[in-house]
Amino acid sequence: MLEKLASLVKDVINLARDLKQAQTEIETLREDVRRLIERVNFLAYELQRTRDQMDSDRQAAEKDRENLLLKLENAFLKFERRLPPSPQGTGDE
Repeated sequence: MLEKLASLVKDVINLARDLKQAQTEIETLREDVRRLIERVNFLAYELQRTRDQMDSDRQAAEKDRENLLLKLENAFLKFERRLPPSPQGTGDE
């Protein structure tokens, strides 16, 4: 009877030790998950920032192209004004 009681006490002590170890492991895992969540959030932020920057760059490039086209159009218009008038009666008018 005394041996059974000693064995039971030993089992309870082992269970308590295992429980404490499991709690420590759970806390470690929680900390790892927290750090992982922080990294994922940071990566999501960086991805959004990169997308925004790409959109901004794309818009800037589009504005640059529009400006170049307008400059080219202005240059053609200025060039046309310098041309002598076409001769009368050629039928171009």
